[in-house]
Amino acid sequence: MRSYDTADGPAIFRLDAHLERFYKSAALYDLDIPYTQAVLTDASLEVIRANKLEVAYLRPIAFFDAATLSVWTKECPVTVAIAAVPTGKYWPTPTPACA
Repeated sequence: MRSYDTADGPAIFRLDAHLERFYKSAALYDLDIPYTQAVLTDASLEVIRANKLEVAYLRPIAFFDAATLSVWTKECPVTVAIAAVPTGKYWPTPTPACA
């Protein structure tokens, strides 16, 4: 996911669609996300605000925690994290060629 600086402050592009895909992907692995999509929406926006980011790359991740050494991971709780990394523009402004 990416956030961009707008006239109204930072905004995450297509946040709902990204989170819907996140939940669908987790379901394929039988991994139940312990938070609602609304909670992760608020958390994603809070990551941007708390770190004073404008243009950033965000990566939500969910995984079975290491609460047990059992082979059956369903006994483990699910941990969710959202990482954010400040970024620049994808396409830098071209510099004129030297004559």
